[in-house]
Amino acid sequence: MNKKIKVGLITCCSLLLLTGCSPVSHKTQHQEKKIAVVKKHSSKKIVNEDGVRLSTKLTPKEIASAITVCAANKYHGTWVKVLNEARTNGLKISFHNRSDYPKITNGQGYVYGVSADKQNSGACYTLNDDQIFIYDNQTELGSITVDKMVKYLNTHNSAGIVKRLANDVVLGTADNNSNGSSTTKIAGDRGLDNAPAEMLGTWYSYDNHEKATVTFTEHTIEETEDGRTVTTELHKMNPDRDRGDHDQDKAYWAKTKHWATISKFKVPESKPKDNKLYYNIYGWNETAGDGEFYALHTEESQPVLILAGGAGIWTDAVYWKTPELAQKYAGKKFHDLRYREMD
Repeated sequence: MNKKIKVGLITCCSLLLLTGCSPVSHKTQHQEKKIAVVKKHSSKKIVNEDGVRLSTKLTPKEIASAITVCAANKYHGTWVKVLNEARTNGLKISFHNRSDYPKITNGQGYVYGVSADKQNSGACYTLNDDQIFIYDNQTELGSITVDKMVKYLNTHNSAGIVKRLANDVVLGTADNNSNGSSTTKIAGDRGLDNAPAEMLGTWYSYDNHEKATVTFTEHTIEETEDGRTVTTELHKMNPDRDRGDHDQDKAYWAKTKHWATISKFKVPESKPKDNKLYYNIYGWNETAGDGEFYALHTEESQPVLILAGGAGIWTDAVYWKTPELAQKYAGKKFHDLRYREMD
């Protein structure tokens, strides 16, 4: 799966040595709050909560949780309110088109809304390659790198709350207050496409020696490996669009580089027998190659998600519903799957 991770999900530059976050010029630095027991008017430093530490290899849910805890700790206000409520109700991450947020100029793709009740809290963030921009009601508060965020949270003993909150994160929920549509003004775009309902959720693999996850939400696929996460938005393409139309258009590429189309695929009869229904994920601007293929299957009487690629639709990894199953069958070759070394 290493070949799939082309771009990291997260992180941005930080200019403050002790805080780990860099507020924009019109913001003043806040005093630190104790996140272990968040109180709106507390100015206490964080104390050692339980000795838990984070690594830089965060899952998508841990990333969302870490951003929320860090933002609440550094910027207070709306982020503290969301964090307090999320500790009881769980954390919801919703995806929104940029057209709903005209004042947000940094980042690419979706605006990620953060709330505890599916309402638009105003707390949100955007991504641009390995940068995160943190906002409150479309006002940019600052940015942080994943390494500095992890160091900051560990130093201030907030890893425990990040881990616990990550267990109650829901990715890809709808925002009831969003008034946008799934269409954009990008040439060739017919709006968001849906991931297969039966694939929704997080799947785990250890086939390539390290833990990897793939998370399907309603309109995205998040792939994490080696501490890097790539979020791909699924879009419908106008049938008359040529994928090579915008080869030289840097602005177009910047807006669509994390987009892909999704389509059903059956292995032709001319190839070795394979009756699985695959979904082909093909980059929005790709003009060569085969893309990636996902299919549901069963191994060891358990549902699995097959990742395949190449002209032979060879199996690259098998994903399981729990990390324990993924570890148990790490690296195992199954007789009913086709691998590259077989041809």
